[in-house]
Parts: sequence; structure tokens; C-alpha cells
Amino acid sequence: MDVQNIALIDSHDLVNAITFGPSVPATASFLIEWTPSGEKRSFHNETQQFDGHMVLNTAFVQWSAQTAEARYVSNPDPATQTTIYAEVGEMRNGVFFS
Repeated sequence: MDVQNIALIDSHDLVNAITFGPSVPATASFLIEWTPSGEKRSFHNETQQFDGHMVLNTAFVQWSAQTAEARYVSNPDPATQTTIYAEVGEMRNGVFFS
């Protein structure tokens, strides 16, 4: 998945974000690459109305964001990254369960 220069706002902190406090325009870009398929899992629960088919794997992420005054960039070297959890799949629930 490759997203380039998506428009965002930088609210500086959580309080500003949830109270619509001061913010500045920002952009972000990211690239996510998943490894080839790993362990496959399926979930199905009629009572709670959810159904899912997932593939567990690892992911490599490059990320950057910037405002007029600052730029933040992740380290692009895969050797510096650790995948804690990565999953790709599809899920149906609620009104989409039927």
C-alpha cells in the first residue's frame, strides 16, 4: 500500500485534537509491504454475527510526515524494524453479516 502526501492536520497533542484546538496543515506519506502469505485463520460466530478470514504475516513500513516547520521520517532500513503483529484479511459483521 503506497499513500503519498495525504492532507492532514497536526493538532500537536491529544487535547487539542479532541477539543478542536489550534492545529496546522500537514501531509503524510507511507509505504507498507507485507510478506508473502503466512498462517491462515478463519473466525465465524453466528450469535455475535461476525465472520473473518485472515492471513498472519509481517510488514515493512516506511513513514514520513511534515508541516511547514518540521519533517519526521522513519528509518527506511528493514533491519531496524520489528513486526509485532500484521494481518491482512476480510471480515463481515453486524448488518453486513448476512
